[in-house]
Amino acid sequence: VIVQNQETSTYLITKAEIDSQISTAKAFPRSLKMFMDTALSMATLTEEIAQSCVYALPRQGKMIEGASVRLAEIICSSYGNIRSGARIVENDGKTVTAQGICHDLERNVCMTVETKRRITNKMGQTFNDDMQVVTGNAACAVAFRNAVYKTIPAALVTSIYEEVKKVAKGSAATLLDRRNKAIEWFNTNGIKNEQICKVLD
Repeated sequence: VIVQNQETSTYLITKAEIDSQISTAKAFPRSLKMFMDTALSMATLTEEIAQSCVYALPRQGKMIEGASVRLAEIICSSYGNIRSGARIVENDGKTVTAQGICHDLERNVCMTVETKRRITNKMGQTFNDDMQVVTGNAACAVAFRNAVYKTIPAALVTSIYEEVKKVAKGSAATLLDRRNKAIEWFNTNGIKNEQICKVLD
């Protein structure tokens, strides 16, 4: 009688699950056209959704822009036949390390990406437990995003991302509506149009 330990049992169960998923993926291959149509329609459903699919961060006087984790979630969901996720793999008291994984079951391509985030302030003091959890979640989101974009071909992601940016910025018609809403908000809060024009020159 062979007694398997818990680690071996977990490995065998996971292997069986992945093997089954790969077999299913081979039997029902994805349609790239359906993927593009689905991802594009989801990501550009509203301006708010499109805006959440793009991030912009100031770095050394420049603005760095890219596809966000929200777009990665939409693309991953639309692509199909894929396993993905993220988890914290290390916390040394100074940084947390998140590991993102994305496995294309149909093409048998798997990417693993690790991301570090500092959990100390400028004085070297370690964050409290809540802030460590928040930082860990942020690290997981970045690791997940990077793993997805490394697995799914950039040629597919880029075309969707470019369309998302157009919707996020808004058309001439939607720009007018957004401007009117902004002015209305300022007016409601006691700020006159003359003051707005003066600030905006």
